[in-house]
Amino acid sequence: MAEFLLIASALLHALWNAQAKRASSPSLQVLGILIFSALFSLAFLPFFPGESFPNKWALIWAGAAGLFEAGYVISLAASLERSPLGLSYTIMRGGAMLTVWFLSVLFFDERFNYLTSIGVGVLFLGLFFTTYAKNWREVFSIWPYLCALFIAGYHIFYDLSLSRGSNPASLFSFSLWIALPALFIYHGKNKFQRLKQHFHLSPIMMMLGGLVCTLSFILFLMGLSITGAGLALSLRNSSVIFAQIFALMIGEKISWRQWFGAFLVALGCVLVNYSVS
Repeated sequence: MAEFLLIASALLHALWNAQAKRASSPSLQVLGILIFSALFSLAFLPFFPGESFPNKWALIWAGAAGLFEAGYVISLAASLERSPLGLSYTIMRGGAMLTVWFLSVLFFDERFNYLTSIGVGVLFLGLFFTTYAKNWREVFSIWPYLCALFIAGYHIFYDLSLSRGSNPASLFSFSLWIALPALFIYHGKNKFQRLKQHFHLSPIMMMLGGLVCTLSFILFLMGLSITGAGLALSLRNSSVIFAQIFALMIGEKISWRQWFGAFLVALGCVLVNYSVS
């Protein structure tokens, strides 16, 4: 059951990222999608009965997740504005897995063995193949790499909050409402006017994107509440394959190196998780 939820979440997550990338202004599309997602998240709360945050630590870790979510939404918007979806998405997800693995070994006493070494090596090789032969500016844009760190952070704090009994729907809604102001700050002056103009171009797609985004995160948190952060992140990173497919569908050229690199990143995530599970 958890595996199905997480893979479905991965598919939906790659889908709304692709929809944002396809827009005339990806960063404004991300802002609009997340506004609708925040509203939809409130509508889902009645379907998840029970106490939202049963203790202070559940709430504290949820707040920490929201802060990392804020960094994530800014770096995601900047990445989609500046880099191809297939490239940036693979860096984000592969980098996040490496970060979670490193922190797990360093602070949470996860095992480090030969299979872990192979998995990490495959991950690095996948990232190399993904970025090879791209131009310097795309490969070394800082935003996808920063996004990977923020993804790792909110995964860890989501897991900590859920382990303290947080309600998945409440956790997502709470963290997103904390994160959303960061995108408004990122867009600076005249943000509401520009967002209004952008909304009139594709209101239905923006609303659908918000719904898909909400479903992707809620399914992920439901899966995360059943299993651990390692398996959840590994299965969620199957989205790198979906992202290449969607990137191709929106007109990006995906080289065989990028396909192979995305496959290696996904495989490396599985190997790293299997070695520490």
